[in-house]
Amino acid sequence: DISDGDDSDYEFTESDLDESEMDESEVDESDDDEEVSMEEARIEECIGIIGECARTGDWRTAKATIDTMTKEGLKPNVYAYTALMSAYVVGGEGEQATDVFQEMEAAGIKPNVAS
Repeated sequence: DISDGDDSDYEFTESDLDESEMDESEVDESDDDEEVSMEEARIEECIGIIGECARTGDWRTAKATIDTMTKEGLKPNVYAYTALMSAYVVGGEGEQATDVFQEMEAAGIKPNVAS
């Protein structure tokens, strides 16, 4: 009897299979969502690193982090570029910040107030 937890006599029906297929598609969707959120988490992690570099003027690490993002197939956003520009300015390399600004615009990323 199913009610007592013993399902050895239960026979699967076609509707059970249909429900099973629905469950698999839901799992696939959640896998896609997980993949997107992992990508977003990685971008946020990189922006955090670049932001810390901006605070200290460590433009070398900031640039290396942007390069790593690109190699990983991640697209730096306005926050990443702005933090890189700040790292260059604080690190005494203001001309490089201008180059980054132009690179950002060429990539189709609109500057924000901080840029």
